[in-house]
Amino acid sequence: LAPIVDKEVDMISICGMGGLLMTQILDRHPEKMETARFFLQANTAIDLLREYLMKHDMRIIDEDVVKDAHHIYEIIIVEKGKDVSYTKEELIFGPVLMKKKDPLFIEKWQKQLVSQSNILKGLPQTNEKYQEVKDMVDLIKKVIE
Repeated sequence: LAPIVDKEVDMISICGMGGLLMTQILDRHPEKMETARFFLQANTAIDLLREYLMKHDMRIIDEDVVKDAHHIYEIIIVEKGKDVSYTKEELIFGPVLMKKKDPLFIEKWQKQLVSQSNILKGLPQTNEKYQEVKDMVDLIKKVIE
């Protein structure tokens, strides 16, 4: 955000990088979060990005899913709010996306379900990650069905 730090802007787009990097960018210029609407598209760690936004009272006003080639991307639109709170499921799946449940959302999470199920099959029940992966499989099933 350095090139616009001294400029008055009301919309900022940050796209095509990981959610963790986005939080680091936002941390460098928290004053922009007070007045700007953000259009965010994280390639990874979207749940961590949503959690960061919640902790900074950034309210998710809309979300959408788009597909480019074989990749499905989530887009989140946020602005400053008050007393912002999301459940664990909303942080993972997106509060707006969970309500919309459009076909791309379902496609994305069906792919994740297959991936997580395959991981679960390869883990012995005594593995420390087994329950965590099983809980995720159960959660995905609950949300997409």
